[in-house]
Amino acid sequence: GNSAYSSDTAQVSVDVLAVNKAPTLELPEGITAVFTEGNGPVVVAGPSLNVSDVDNQFLKSAAISITNHQTTEADVLIASTNGSGIATNYDANTGILALTGDGTVAEYQAVLRTVTFDNPSHDPATHDRIVTFVVSDILSDSNIVSSTVRLESVNDPPLIDLNGINVPGNNVTVKFDKSNWGGNAVPISSDLEIQDLDDTSLIAATVTLVDRPDGQSEYLEVDTLGTNITAVIEQEGGQLQLTGMESLANYKRVLRTITYANSREHPLTTDRLARFTVPDHLGKSNGAI
Repeated sequence: GNSAYSSDTAQVSVDVLAVNKAPTLELPEGITAVFTEGNGPVVVAGPSLNVSDVDNQFLKSAAISITNHQTTEADVLIASTNGSGIATNYDANTGILALTGDGTVAEYQAVLRTVTFDNPSHDPATHDRIVTFVVSDILSDSNIVSSTVRLESVNDPPLIDLNGINVPGNNVTVKFDKSNWGGNAVPISSDLEIQDLDDTSLIAATVTLVDRPDGQSEYLEVDTLGTNITAVIEQEGGQLQLTGMESLANYKRVLRTITYANSREHPLTTDRLARFTVPDHLGKSNGAI
């Protein structure tokens, strides 16, 4: 007829199938956290990390991984759930921190921003750690983003203890009486202990008679037999110097042999002080007397 439209109509049914859009993570490149040994945990990504999901209000899980994790290292990842109900579990064997449980996108973002790195070791490996983040909704994983943790080690100086580890304090008192006068020596460090949390060897040790009222009549002696340690006894200054790269065990054995002698028939009876110091390759130990 006269109309551009047909007189009949027809109906078509269209089934709309939703396609899940994966969640998205955003983290600027070059984000680096600096971890210094002994200073406590550092935040890995912080507020620079953003989470979004265009078609889901809730997420199901997340994984934060140290990609170059070694089981010999004491690396730890920790997150604060802020009362969100999201559960956390860190696997020290794999270096993976797992977040699980229904939570809003905003809740997961808040938890991920709290992730910290720590290593309680006194001798951590100093290679950079690469930490990756990924989140999941019901069906899909997000893209993966990463941050770097740079490790800076701090030298722990040796600790010397003259009275043994089971006795309070580091110092010791030794009796030099009439039975020793005239040249008989008395051991002054037979219970000595040395600890070094990040070194297995030492390079030197010094023992100094701080005051010598009898002058060169009093002196120190030591036995270095069977070691690479060299002893130099400086009579005028009353100092015993040990040098040479050697194990902690051998330095301890040698230092335990140190004796004090006084060849004077009737020495002055004021107390003498012998000060011990044991440096490693970077610094000195505590002092003990």
